[in-house]
Amino acid sequence: MRRTLLLSFLLPIIFNSCDNGLLEPETQPGKFINLPENSALADTTKFDINYDITGSYDYSIEFVRQFTGGPFGQYSISSKLLIKSGTIPNTDTLSCLFSVDVLKTAALISPIEQYFAHPLKLTLTYLGIDLTGLDSTQVQFVYTNENNVTLPVAYDYVSVDPSTGKLEVVNAIIQYDPQHVTDGRYGWVRKAN
Repeated sequence: MRRTLLLSFLLPIIFNSCDNGLLEPETQPGKFINLPENSALADTTKFDINYDITGSYDYSIEFVRQFTGGPFGQYSISSKLLIKSGTIPNTDTLSCLFSVDVLKTAALISPIEQYFAHPLKLTLTYLGIDLTGLDSTQVQFVYTNENNVTLPVAYDYVSVDPSTGKLEVVNAIIQYDPQHVTDGRYGWVRKAN
């Protein structure tokens, strides 16, 4: 059995906010790539999806949202987090958080536990953002935390297409690592030279 959560304009979304200063183009290596400024978001910086998983089910936690702005007039963020049955013991239930950043090309997934029997898989797609001058050799999909620990993440496929502003990772492997902390984030950074 598969359970799916889909969030879009028509479904309620929990808004969390914090101070939102003006964004400038992000050019420093190792920093998450900026998304277009959007005054309609006001002080919203992320969308939080809280969910409970039970070990006996497969889950597909999805987020789809379109925004006005960017070089193409409109941009979108879509993501899918896949959790296989048996990831946690079948009789257990675990409260989780999947948080999609709307200022940077990043998402937070918590918790990622040592006892998980299967890795989680994340597909994260941005369309219509400014990727002028970038190609797949200049960006990297990584895990990073508040202690500036940055680790590359394995995945099935990536796409970097400046002509459509598409930045995508398919089936990024999200699994426990001793350097993970609860606020670790996954996302796109420019590579250091």
